[in-house]
Amino acid sequence: MASTPLFSVTTDDWILTIKSAGLVRGDQERLQATLRNMGRDSEPRAVYACSAPEARWSIGEPDKASVEHLPTVFENRSVLVDIRSRGGASLVSVRHPQVAGIEADLDVEPKECRGTLRTGNDIGRFMLEIRSACGGIERSERVSWQVWPLKLDYATDLADLTKSVEMIYPLWLFRFLSPTDHEVGKADRPGERFLLLWLKRFEALRKEFEAGIRTVLRSPHQRLESNERFLRSDRIHGRISPRLEQAIALQRSHSAKRHRVEQHRSSMDTPENRFVKHVLEQVASRLERIELLVKDRGVSSGFRRDLASWSRAAKSFSASPLFRVVGDFEGLSQESLVLHHRAGYSAVYRAWLQLREYLEFFARTPRANIGMREISELYELWCFLELRRILLTLGFVEDAPSRAPRMRRRDLETELENGLGAAFHLHHAAACISVRLAHEPVFGTKGTEGIHSYTVSQKPDLVLEATWNGSTAPRRLLWVFDAKYRVKTSYDDRDDSRSWNNPLVPPDALDQMHRYRDSLILRHAQDGGKSRPVIGAYALYPGFLSQADSDNPYAQAIHEVGIGAFPLLPAPGHDLWLREHLRVALGLPEPATPAEDPATLLAQENVRIPVTGLEYRDEVLVVPIGKDRTSGYVNAFASGNAHGYHIDVEGGPSQRRLASTRWLAAIATVDGRREIRGMYRIASCKTRKRSSLGEAESGSAWKRERDVHWLSLESWVPLESPLVVEGWMGGNWFRYFDRSLLETARDFHELGSAP
Repeated sequence: MASTPLFSVTTDDWILTIKSAGLVRGDQERLQATLRNMGRDSEPRAVYACSAPEARWSIGEPDKASVEHLPTVFENRSVLVDIRSRGGASLVSVRHPQVAGIEADLDVEPKECRGTLRTGNDIGRFMLEIRSACGGIERSERVSWQVWPLKLDYATDLADLTKSVEMIYPLWLFRFLSPTDHEVGKADRPGERFLLLWLKRFEALRKEFEAGIRTVLRSPHQRLESNERFLRSDRIHGRISPRLEQAIALQRSHSAKRHRVEQHRSSMDTPENRFVKHVLEQVASRLERIELLVKDRGVSSGFRRDLASWSRAAKSFSASPLFRVVGDFEGLSQESLVLHHRAGYSAVYRAWLQLREYLEFFARTPRANIGMREISELYELWCFLELRRILLTLGFVEDAPSRAPRMRRRDLETELENGLGAAFHLHHAAACISVRLAHEPVFGTKGTEGIHSYTVSQKPDLVLEATWNGSTAPRRLLWVFDAKYRVKTSYDDRDDSRSWNNPLVPPDALDQMHRYRDSLILRHAQDGGKSRPVIGAYALYPGFLSQADSDNPYAQAIHEVGIGAFPLLPAPGHDLWLREHLRVALGLPEPATPAEDPATLLAQENVRIPVTGLEYRDEVLVVPIGKDRTSGYVNAFASGNAHGYHIDVEGGPSQRRLASTRWLAAIATVDGRREIRGMYRIASCKTRKRSSLGEAESGSAWKRERDVHWLSLESWVPLESPLVVEGWMGGNWFRYFDRSLLETARDFHELGSAP
């Protein structure tokens, strides 16, 4: 496929041409369609810039070496770089200011440079530094252009994403080795000490800072110091005061007499010079530390040279003779007019105020640029925080200890500690629910209890874990979410007629949801039983769909198999589908309605679709309540308030089959009628001694030394109408029946006599 020229810039020494490996017109139309669907009709304008004053652009009219035009460079695209020397000049180097990998992708010759760059998920301003030589004189110029997203509104959505993340995770946004950078505005809150911000600010202020230091060294501030001494008259020289002259004349006969003499001399040891010395020591120390931190990272050789030259300059200034006679800085007791107004000192003072390692000082410069995380990383963390925000709008209250996320320093950057370290804990008092929202927890393969995987370790992006407390035994259920900054732009790969207006999640993202849902297993600590804790697995993607008057295209899949996707963007009303799904899934009430009974919520129909040729039975263990049981014990079973049931191990059901049975129905005698009024979900099964059961647990004071199966019960589910049982089942009688058959039977004889 022929390449398409995007733009070119011409200087006296070279001409740079950027070409696309595909058709840029399609990307421009897609971006305009995305903005149009969002109701944002303003035409996006890209900015191209070059530091060479004579730069001439091939698109639009240059305006102070910059030009505005339609976007031409987009995310996840390949662009071809072609630089040719002109006017007798030769190319010395072409590099990115920091990232060595980009420099390696460019083949630089004296007359021409060619290479291919992949934009990836790094959106923002991309920059190249071109160094050329002509007539023995080298020049270095920087060219920059903007990389645009195709799924977001760069002007508003990116600001909303970064604002939400910065409120909870300050400084995580910033990245040292970033191919692109962004403007940083004023922060609303103080930040912690952070070396990367200091370095970025030092790059911008370095020339002004060094010029101020040179001015100080050329014309240092001095002050007169008074020194009081007592000398004999023959040791006093120079001009003396009339009073001292008279005293010497009167004491002429006493040659050993010492006279008080006050001498004045010029001193460099001033608070202002001590301040400049302190600043230089701090700058040299931090530059040396940065050199060590980036020693083994993928930093370009040019940036290493620059960093080394900055460090040498700071150390050279510190070794100047002026600072050998200057003491240590101990602070300023009052405002110094010298630091505020004197040439050189004022420049150093202003620079240092911005070089201090606090985010509020850094953010006061509105045109500062700094590298930011990839948009895919930013979108993932924003989805994590957006789920937290949705839970808060549903009535959850955050537990105080979870407000401070755990962070760790990694060289020049701040990393988020994933898993439980980045989890939020919330609770809903009315619904008796506690939830934990975790970022990238790891489920390994070696767990003996808890959630694990039998095959390979799993690390989903986001996990919502809910535990119900209250009248039922605690239950642990999971919902898995994966944030995908990708969009499938067509319902059918062979039909693009509706592609930009109906974005869907990529198919491989749904494949991954199936993997998470099927691979995670919960092993119970009480009895060693196993279950699948994942209720649903959903992809989150930046697709803009009108949610107020339409249905989620994945609604049927979510209902049938618990797999699907939700579009999520920082736009008003763009979380309706996800919020409503979480409300229903967690059994939360609609406004002005009571919360749903947890027992009803947890007793759901089986969502599993059977394999062809196989029959899955949801079995119910039917047992009688003995005649010798207390009335309170019998009434508890009939009314849905029972907590446990025991049956003899000898002659009773097998442990293996009990482990796979989920329900128990008891035949209780109420008002002279033997009836089955409902079912209990079996929470666990243990082997106990009959003698260890109290009267409240067994319904009888009779004790025997024999083993029994103790079934812990929860979640009472009543039948639509009681099922009358005629006759008496004595001894250790029990039967298994299909749940659906028990719920639909009108007569006990319809159940048959399953063993």
